[in-house]
Amino acid sequence: MAVPAGYRERLRIEGAVLAACAVLATVAVLVAGGDEATERPWSTVIQLVVVALGMGFVGVRAVRGWVRSARAVSVDEAGTGEPTPLWHIVAIVVVLTALLAWRSWDGALHLSLGCVVVGVFQAVVFARVVAEEEVRSGRVFVRLRGSSLRSTVVGFVAGTERPQ
Repeated sequence: MAVPAGYRERLRIEGAVLAACAVLATVAVLVAGGDEATERPWSTVIQLVVVALGMGFVGVRAVRGWVRSARAVSVDEAGTGEPTPLWHIVAIVVVLTALLAWRSWDGALHLSLGCVVVGVFQAVVFARVVAEEEVRSGRVFVRLRGSSLRSTVVGFVAGTERPQ
């Protein structure tokens, strides 16, 4: 069995798809919702700052903890390393944005812009945190089965250490 795709690559792919899909959802909300979507601009800005701060502090700390507590696993235990099916990410953004738009265009805008922030953090910041830890430890990390929205289980395949 081949060595699975690394956790850093998963973060980049999934984050980029989330951000791109959310940008499209934002444009759709702005076009369809018109002035109602931009009624409370300060509320939108404050909420996005809160999301960014949360991702910057709590998110980065969580990712660092996950990779630092990674354990050695066999290739079989590591699985494929493939990212979440990308259509799942698209479906989540589309469904949640549509549900919120039905109730409030402003709320739909908050959600879609929040997803942009989360996607960018995942693809850029979190992937960089993993890359830095890979350089520091000389390991290639993989996301393992058993991961959830609350916690990610990370391991490394013995023998996949990067040369220092």
